[in-house]
Amino acid sequence: MAALAQFAFDQTAHLTEAEVRLRLALAGRTEPRRLRSKHGKVGPFYLTPNPDGTYQMRPLLCPNDLTFDEQLDLKAAITTEQQP
Repeated sequence: MAALAQFAFDQTAHLTEAEVRLRLALAGRTEPRRLRSKHGKVGPFYLTPNPDGTYQMRPLLCPNDLTFDEQLDLKAAITTEQQP
């Protein structure tokens, strides 16, 4: 294994890190997707106020989070809502 690692290092020693990452991506060996962003947020969310003055994080819903019937009901509620 050490010999293989040395061979790989010798073959890529002249490349920059970006070029190595590009070659790995093209070969289909990319890093796994990060579940958290750089700032530690789990995903898209909005804040709702609590009675004590603090806020609570609530996740934004995606279409995949709702069943087909729930999506139809939501769409019907939005389209029947009267515009000011």
